[in-house]
Order: sequence, then structure tokens, then C-alpha cells
Amino acid sequence: MFKKIPKKVLWVLAVLIVLGGAAVVYFTRTPAFADEGEEEPELQTSVARRGDLEVYASGTGSLIAKGSVSLGFPTSGKIEVLNVKPGDRVEEGDILAVQADIDALEMDVYTAQINLMEAEDNLESLVVNADTVTAEAQLALAEAKDTLNDAEYTWYVNQEGNRASDATMLAAEANLILTEINLDNAKNDYDKASSSSARSRANAQSNYANALTAYESALRAWNWYNGYPSEIEQETMDAEVALAEANLAEAERTYESVDEGPEEAALELAQLQVAEAKSELASAMADLEGAAVTAPFDGLILEVSADVGDTVNNDFITIDDLTIPYLDIYIDEADLFLIDIGYPVEVTFDALPDDLFTGSVIQVDPVLYSDMGGTMVHAVVQMEKNEEVSALPVGVSAGVDVIAGQAENAVLVPVEALRDLGNGEYAVFVVDDTGELTLRTVEVGLIDITYAEIISGVEQAETVSTGIMETQ
Repeated sequence: MFKKIPKKVLWVLAVLIVLGGAAVVYFTRTPAFADEGEEEPELQTSVARRGDLEVYASGTGSLIAKGSVSLGFPTSGKIEVLNVKPGDRVEEGDILAVQADIDALEMDVYTAQINLMEAEDNLESLVVNADTVTAEAQLALAEAKDTLNDAEYTWYVNQEGNRASDATMLAAEANLILTEINLDNAKNDYDKASSSSARSRANAQSNYANALTAYESALRAWNWYNGYPSEIEQETMDAEVALAEANLAEAERTYESVDEGPEEAALELAQLQVAEAKSELASAMADLEGAAVTAPFDGLILEVSADVGDTVNNDFITIDDLTIPYLDIYIDEADLFLIDIGYPVEVTFDALPDDLFTGSVIQVDPVLYSDMGGTMVHAVVQMEKNEEVSALPVGVSAGVDVIAGQAENAVLVPVEALRDLGNGEYAVFVVDDTGELTLRTVEVGLIDITYAEIISGVEQAETVSTGIMETQ
């Protein structure tokens, strides 16, 4: 790899290239103007060869705690245990602090679990049991209809003129006449048996009693068929019909409300209650879990702003992530276009001068910074994981090289051989075996202050002109 040289000489190089090109054109195309007796300038050449080329920007940097995070309890509480102090190194999962009143946090979790179970049961009763609710409502509707039919029938048949058909009335009248005749006959037989034996009188008395019972029954039937309800009976039947109608209307509304499943509003409310209960449970569990502050990664404790017994309502421990070190770097404004996000970086720390570390640019500020009269580009580098770097203190200084481009086994010519044609195009003078110069356009890749990468136009081992030099 070629020796790295600061970029500030690029402007000088550019001037030299232009002057060199102009001189070659002049001396090769106007030999007649040389003074007689003077020796012709000596042509300087170079052979195109293969090699590696690297374009980079150098700068300085320092180790920073970009990976630091602040930790604390999720809720306001008193510190019961504090296991760390600034400067302590901790491993992922280490308990740093513990909050008091754990019992209250556990009770909050238990209450939230109960609320969630109740909300889920309510939703299940709306969704899972919808068929059962519909069937029950349908049965209640059928029973309400039957009850109304019975009440209306009772009301109707008890009205005057509706208690019996003509045939029934005739049958009842005939039955009354017959029972009355039988009663008279039984009465006569009973009267006659008063002088007869006791057995005969007993038979006659029994027949008379039976005939009297049959007559009274036939008379009641006849009177009922020809009668009408009393005022109290009528009011009672009216009320029973009205009540049956109201129950039927309510049963119909209930059935209609459940016939197509749960009401959308009720279902949405139940789902919202479940979601809220889940959120409250998650929050309560997070508060309980957060009552013990643990290290999220291997790190260095930078700050502890509270002590045991203090009540805190915000973060009070700051920890730096040691697993991924970062650098603040500054490079000169002249190298502005030699740095960008993703560019690889080589780093040498002042504390470890014999070791080379690597990383990549993850941030380039969009503004420039003034520093001691100069203008600098600020960027942030993420280093590769390394135990040696992780063990260094924050703020340690480093030298950095931002690699803007690399070419391996490329065809290289000295930058003095390039002739700038403008618009990003270049040419070189190729020297043949007879010393003749031929201007040939070339495609140029990377350029540093010494060499240029030739992508096409010149092959390895071809000779190119780098300018002329006067000889005495």
C-alpha cells in the first residue's frame, strides 16, 4: 500500500498537472522556436504498472459514550437497594437497584388480572353464548304468546252469550229437566219409605241425595251458561289480558335484539373493555418488573443521581454500552467530499499506538464547525466490537483515516501524466518505442496526490509522458 500523504497539496498538484501538460504540448509541437545550439528538453516518462491505491481523509477523534442510556423505575417510588456507583462495570442482567413497596405493585397486577378475566367472561357471554341466548328468547316469546291466547280465551268465553253453543244450551236444559224429574221421583220414594224397613229407607235416602246433587250440578251449569261475569271477575280478566299483551311485547323486543347475534354497540363495548383490561395488566406487570432495574447490556456506570431511601420519579442511573464503542471525529474541510456514511475507518488510539482498529462512519453532520481558525467536518464512527477498545475510558484520543476509496491490482500512472481535458475527462501522452508521443484519452478511477487509477485507455507496461525537464 502506498504511503498516505495529507490532502492539502492537491491544489498544488492540480496546478502542476496543468502546467506540465501545457509544457509538453508546447515543446513537442514548436521545436523550431528553440534557440540554435540549445539542447532539447529531456522527456520525462513513467511506465504504467499495477498496484493498490487508497484515497483517504485523515483526522482526529475521541471515544464517546454514544451508546449510553438512562434507567429508572417505571413509577415513582423509594429506592430500597442500590448496587452500583459511577465507574462500576456491570454485565447484562445485573440488578442495579430495587424499588420499595413491591407488595403494592403485586396487588396491582392481581387486580388487573381479575378485571381482565371479568371483561373476557362478559365478551364470551355475548359471543360464545349467543345461540343459547337466542333460543331462550325464542322460547320466552312462544310462552308469552300461549299465555296471551289463554287469557283472551278465558275473557271471551266468560262473556254473556259466549259461554255455550246452542247445542250445549239445549243439552244443559234437557239435563236440568231430567235431573229435576229424577229429584221429584227420588223425593216421592223417600217419603213413601218412611214406613218401610230401615234398609229401604236408607236406599231411598241415598237415591234422593244423589238426585239432589245431580240436579244442583245441572242447575249451576244452566245458570253459568246463561249468566255473565261479575264486575270483579271482569276486571280480573281484563287485567290478565293486558298483562299477557305487555309480556308478549317485551318478549318480542328481546328476541329481535338477540336474533342476529349481539348488538354491535354492546359487542364493541365488551371488546374495548377487554383491550383496556389487557393494557392495564401489561402496565401493572411492567411496573412490577421495572421495580428491579437491571443492566440491559454489558456497560460502565457513568452516573448515579440518587441514593438508598430517596424517592425518585425519573431516571437516576446512566449506563454506557461497552459492547459497541463510538468515536467523535473531525477532519479538515478540504476533505469534505472524502467522507460519507458507510465509509470504512482505520483508527489508532494514543493509548494503544501499536494497534490498528476498524469501524465505519454512521453520521456526518450537515454543518461545518470552526476550530482554532480552521473549518472542520464532524462525524461519528461506530467501531467494531473489541475488548481492548471497550476497556478504554471515555474521551481517549485517536487518529483516524476515513477510507474514501480503494483499488486493488489496478493500472497506475503518476498524476503528472494526466492531461485534464475538462468535464471530468482526461488524456495521457503514450510514448512508443521510437519516442513518438500519442495523445490518448483514458478513463480514470481513483486519484491521490501521487498516482491515478487507469480503468481503460492505457495498459500495464506502456510508457507515458510525465512532462519535460530542461538540461544544462
